[in-house]
Amino acid sequence: MKSIYKLFIILLVVALSYACGSKKDSSLGVKENRSTRANDTDEVSIDFKTIELFKSYTSESSKSDDSTYITLQYVEMVSGPNKNKINSFIRNELIQNTYTVGSTEYKTLNDILDNFIDDYKMFNAEYPDYPQNWFYEINASAKFYTQKILCLEFSQGGYTGGAHGHDYVQYIDVNLENANILKLDDLLVKDFETKLNKLIDMKFREVKGLLPTDDLEQGGLFENKIAYNDNFAVLKDGLLFYYNNYEIAPYAAGPTELLITYDELRKLIPKNSLLK
Repeated sequence: MKSIYKLFIILLVVALSYACGSKKDSSLGVKENRSTRANDTDEVSIDFKTIELFKSYTSESSKSDDSTYITLQYVEMVSGPNKNKINSFIRNELIQNTYTVGSTEYKTLNDILDNFIDDYKMFNAEYPDYPQNWFYEINASAKFYTQKILCLEFSQGGYTGGAHGHDYVQYIDVNLENANILKLDDLLVKDFETKLNKLIDMKFREVKGLLPTDDLEQGGLFENKIAYNDNFAVLKDGLLFYYNNYEIAPYAAGPTELLITYDELRKLIPKNSLLK
């Protein structure tokens, strides 16, 4: 997972070199909202609240085309098993794997917002005549949960110059019994890899309307092969595998999402799996 984030950060730094903006003052806002359940079920006693941090390079708290701003919205577990550990994990994940330039390290969530605005200030001072503004939006949400598993979605994206914006999505599944991160090894049978890759290949062909004999490049991939990755979400109907821009296909193709249903996975799910 760290290597994927490093690739994203490199792409971000390249984009920053083409960015631009206008002179304004900065402001900081904090907003807290209650959230609804990620998975509507009476069997799971879990509740979340949503917290939003906002900072702009203007005196106005707005998200408009003519303002530079950054938002950071994340969930915090109000009630539920291991809530303190999970809340700490969410904050640490945001601090360690969010917008950064160079070797910048954050200690708090507000450091992320401050660094973004400071980067814009420095660029604007060097290139004051560039017209575009920057924006960046970061989100950590509860995508889905059961009595045993919580699926968290971390997303970030925005525009800092260049030909187009950039975005990134990472799913992390947590064992609610001990707050440990779940891997496919924890959920599927031993030596699942080959069979799962066949399911991924079949699903991609199904989504793209390809025949079994067609090359996968016809579906927009870089190569004539596709395999599962570690960026998966445990959902109600199955496992969703998510491939970010540039991971297996060019930017123009967009991200790739492949949902392998539990029925399709039935031979790969052991009796004692948390997926049961």
